[in-house]
Amino acid sequence: MKPLVLTLRAFGPFAGEVRVDFTRGGGSPFVLINGPTGAGKTSLLDGLCFALYGKASGEARAQSDHFLRSQRAKPEEECVAALRFQVGARRFFVERKPAQTVRSRGKDVERQQRVAFFELDANDAPKGERLSRVGEVNDRVEELVGFTAEQFRQVMVLPQGEFRRLLLAKSDEKEKILQRLFGTEKYKLAEEILKRRRAGLKAELEALRERCAGVLSSHQAVDETELRTRHAALTEARRGRGEALSAARLALVEAQAERAGGQAAARDFAERDAAVTGLARLREGETAVKADAASAFRAFRALEHAPLDAEIARDAAGAKRLDAELSRLAGELETLALHREKAARALESARAERDKGPERAAERERLATKMIRLREFESATRRVEAGAKREAQARERAGAGAQALTRVDERLAGLSGGIEELSLRVGGAEALMRDMARLEESRKGRLKLDDLARRHAAALIARDGAEAGATRAGDELVASRTALEALRRAQLAGRAAHLAAHLAEGEPCPVCGSLAHPHLAAPAGDTPAEEDLARAETALAACEEKMTLAGRAAEAARTGLAALESAMRQCREGLGDDADVPAENWARRLAEVKSAHAAALAAEGRLAGLRSARETETRNRADLAEGLARAERAAAEAATALAGERAVLDRLAGEIEPGDDATAVQNRLDELDRLIPAAESAFAAAERALGDADKRLEAARGERAAKAQSAGELAVRLAERRETFARRLLTDGFNTREDWLAATMPRERAQTLLDASALFDQRLAAARDRAERAEKPCAGRDRPDMAALDAAFATASTAVEERNREIGELTKQIEGLEAALNSLRETGERSRELESEYRVVGRLADLASGDNPLRMTLHRYVLAAMFEEVARAASARLARMSRNRYRLVRAEQTRDGRSAGGLDLDVLDAGTGLQRPAATLSGGESFLASLALALGLSDVVTTQQGGRRLDSIFIDEGFGSLDGETLEFALNTLMELHGTGRLIGIISHVAELRERIDARIDVIPTREGSVVRQVNC
Repeated sequence: MKPLVLTLRAFGPFAGEVRVDFTRGGGSPFVLINGPTGAGKTSLLDGLCFALYGKASGEARAQSDHFLRSQRAKPEEECVAALRFQVGARRFFVERKPAQTVRSRGKDVERQQRVAFFELDANDAPKGERLSRVGEVNDRVEELVGFTAEQFRQVMVLPQGEFRRLLLAKSDEKEKILQRLFGTEKYKLAEEILKRRRAGLKAELEALRERCAGVLSSHQAVDETELRTRHAALTEARRGRGEALSAARLALVEAQAERAGGQAAARDFAERDAAVTGLARLREGETAVKADAASAFRAFRALEHAPLDAEIARDAAGAKRLDAELSRLAGELETLALHREKAARALESARAERDKGPERAAERERLATKMIRLREFESATRRVEAGAKREAQARERAGAGAQALTRVDERLAGLSGGIEELSLRVGGAEALMRDMARLEESRKGRLKLDDLARRHAAALIARDGAEAGATRAGDELVASRTALEALRRAQLAGRAAHLAAHLAEGEPCPVCGSLAHPHLAAPAGDTPAEEDLARAETALAACEEKMTLAGRAAEAARTGLAALESAMRQCREGLGDDADVPAENWARRLAEVKSAHAAALAAEGRLAGLRSARETETRNRADLAEGLARAERAAAEAATALAGERAVLDRLAGEIEPGDDATAVQNRLDELDRLIPAAESAFAAAERALGDADKRLEAARGERAAKAQSAGELAVRLAERRETFARRLLTDGFNTREDWLAATMPRERAQTLLDASALFDQRLAAARDRAERAEKPCAGRDRPDMAALDAAFATASTAVEERNREIGELTKQIEGLEAALNSLRETGERSRELESEYRVVGRLADLASGDNPLRMTLHRYVLAAMFEEVARAASARLARMSRNRYRLVRAEQTRDGRSAGGLDLDVLDAGTGLQRPAATLSGGESFLASLALALGLSDVVTTQQGGRRLDSIFIDEGFGSLDGETLEFALNTLMELHGTGRLIGIISHVAELRERIDARIDVIPTREGSVVRQVNC
């Protein structure tokens, strides 16, 4: 990831908008972010990290969003951090607004964090999907950059006070970073696959063992041999049961044949008994069937007279209906005659009322003319009253407007006086604000100076103690070395004396081979033992370690003291002549100025209110003046209109007769309008009613005559038919109509009885034939004993079933044993295959999981190998920066027993020849090591195929802890990066860096907030 353009607004110390273009550096790989302490250099890194991840660069600053908003920004200005950045050949844009309080429409509004993210095309225009959810943008940035926010601060940003984090990070933390950089997830996946495969094989083996045990347990057997023995015994038993089954089947066939013969004879005897019984039953019902047939024949004769009887019944019913109709028509004729007489009288009355029409029309014409004049007079009267009312209202509104205008003028005069008074008091607020800022800065500087003085005094004591400890450690080291040398000399002398005591003249010396021994060593006391020498060497090593630690402590104390003294000088220079003024005085003066400023601000608030009120009253006065003019014009227009209406009213009053009442005239007009058309309508209706009555009366008379003629004809026909019906009944043997009715039945019923008689005759003949045929097979034979035959057959069947059941049970047991034996055989073969595979996979899984001499997993081993390259690349740079004193090496031993090792770093000190943890480096040395590690990591990642490219590194401070010569070596090493395409951003106020690095971003503090100026970039 390489930043292109960073834009901050109302962010940290930047009250306005600042824009940093990282692409303006030309070919230089370095950009120096320069400025005094507190100007806001680190805030640029905060903005970069916040735009990407929604968190600032430092651990402490990354905890909350609200600190990001500038305290000097305008209340309505939003805090924004936006970044255009490049990943490979693609470019992206991200903008974030932290949670903040913003003034909107006069109210403070709490706003949550907001974000926008999209890709840019070649013209820097948005393309593709736009993201606006915080979680989605965070995931997308992590995917593109390749790091979480925490890892980004460890690898690509070395924040102030936190540059040692990657150097001293635990192996677990380094593992996460290196895994993202080098894409080694596949090795961890291989570990997991081996573990899962081993677990799967083990589980399958256990399942197979449990399956074998289950098979043996289900058959209550100890082993497979017992199952095979049982199988052989059951097979022999089934063969014996098969022979018994053959004999039982032969007996069953014989019993079945005998029972079949008996069953056939029993069927013949049963058929004879059924035939005899059926014939006797038929003969019992023969008499009833014959009687039913006779009744059916009589019913068929009676049915021949039924049509004539139906015609007689219909004629009688018709005659009855005609008599009822004649009675009804007689009553209706009487009613219609009365209605006609009434209609005739109504017609005479309506004619008399209609004849009054011309007289009423003349009266209506006269009253209509009078009504018109009365309506005009009433309308003129109402217009005069309304005009008088409008004139009064207009004059009243004009008076009220004049009074309101007077009151507004009085209020405007009062507001102008108050504004003049408050304007004088508000004029000094800006000067008071500047005084407050100056006093607050001086008070903080004085407090900081007091704190530095206290820390300086403590640092002096710590330095003296550390130097005294170093002196004591040096004395102890000298004494220990002296003691060790004395023991070694004594040991050598003792060994020489021991050798001399065993030399013989003329024999070669075992050391030098000489045959002459002119000067034999003499004993000089007791020879020290090896244990004494080992204790002395251990004591010397302890003293050397103690001396190293004491020297570091003294160096750290001196460095800290020098830093405090430098800070005190800078602080005093910043305070100038006010450096000796006590902080209490600054606080008291600041409180006084704040009180005066608060009063001025309060006056400013009241002044704004008065000015707003005056503007409102001025607008009101203009509106009131315009309204007053409109009211006066309206009053004049109303008076003119009223005079005209009164003239019209006077003219109409002379045209009206005394005593005329508009209501009475209108009532009579309404009455005439109703009476005239009502009389015409009533006369027409009376004429129509009389005509309808005449028509209905004539129709009723004609209908009555027709009905009377039909009734006479029907009576003659009915008498003739009744006589004919009685004569025919006597002819067919029916003496009376009741006798005929008794013989009558439905034709279907009679036919059914005749059909039943014929069927009975057929069934009787068939029964006689069946009885004769059934008697022939039984002649001369005895009835069989079926009970004995069935018992013999059942016994034989039971024997066969018992043998089949026994054989089935034995077969089932045999099949179960065969299935168990097959299962055991298959399980055994599969178990042997799995055990062979498990031995290989299990060992591979153990090795990959860390069960190896190195006690490292496969993934950690790969990372360690890659980290070895990082350490070598970092050592090359660290050696140059430390003048060949320090090199970084990967520690073989685990620092923390609770976590896996392999990725911890040690430093190889050429000055002592010892390898020690990187945590033992001093502040300046740690900075150099951290810088070398970051650069080495960038080198290796860039060369690793498939890894990520670290295009940018930002370093916040740290160069101030280096002495001049070390700083020179560090800068020379950095300068060698020219042409690598990486951007190195350095935040520092060290003067040497300004001289060595041309491309600069200067952060300049002002009273209105810091600003940014780019120099040579």
